[in-house]
Amino acid sequence: MRATAAALALASFLVAAKARALCEPEARDPSAPARIGFGPAGFGSLPEACAATSIALQGDAAILVATDEFYGSIGAGAAVRARYAFGDRVWVSAWLPGPSYFYVANATVDASSVDIGASAIGVHVSLPFSKRARFAPFARTLLPTETIYENAVRYGFDHGFTVAVSALERLEILSGMSFPLLLTDGSGTVHASFGPLLRAEASYTPFRWLQANAGFSLRFRGGDDATFESFEPLLGVRVFPIAPLRLELAVRLPLAGHDRTDVGATFNAGWTFGR
Repeated sequence: MRATAAALALASFLVAAKARALCEPEARDPSAPARIGFGPAGFGSLPEACAATSIALQGDAAILVATDEFYGSIGAGAAVRARYAFGDRVWVSAWLPGPSYFYVANATVDASSVDIGASAIGVHVSLPFSKRARFAPFARTLLPTETIYENAVRYGFDHGFTVAVSALERLEILSGMSFPLLLTDGSGTVHASFGPLLRAEASYTPFRWLQANAGFSLRFRGGDDATFESFEPLLGVRVFPIAPLRLELAVRLPLAGHDRTDVGATFNAGWTFGR
């Protein structure tokens, strides 16, 4: 028993010794979950756990093909994401929408539209538990800039947290929860959609110019039509051609639940000015 306890203590010490501190100034995009979500303006995704000032162009797309029901849809959109850090613990974020495209078809009818998407602003805080662990709560508000609604307006609020732990020198464990609430007001009738999300992933950095993220999300839907929305594995790859520039591709694959989307994908090209 003593030998086992000693071995466990030694292993814990070696792991701790190899683990690196989080949010180091020289690190490239540290403690950042894959930048992919299911909702408007990035709702339903986990933000970064480290403060930074940056700007990025992001494109999102999702495809649904139901051949048995002769139904399908394609959605795509672009936006500018920005963050501004007030020191190393507090920052604000903004999502500025570009055009969004939506196409839907069944056996007899097809339709498409090009509109402006939703905007969002947020406040984020990074609280260190230790040099190797951070807790980062956040709150975001959806701004009603969408033009797809002719006789309605959609508002929203999202809050939650990201937890980052440095497990090894090149490995971080990222997890957290998000609680997006969307309110659509149409002619005096308000429809509420509440979609809590639990997410966990690992971020591995084999080289300074390369990161890979892998994990999963569990999504639920609350309210009168409460259901299990989705279990979706996710993958992400980041490349840093030069230190401030980030190129990221991420995909999510809903495998079970009410969400029938076949695949969702995100491409993000960002520039970090400093932390």
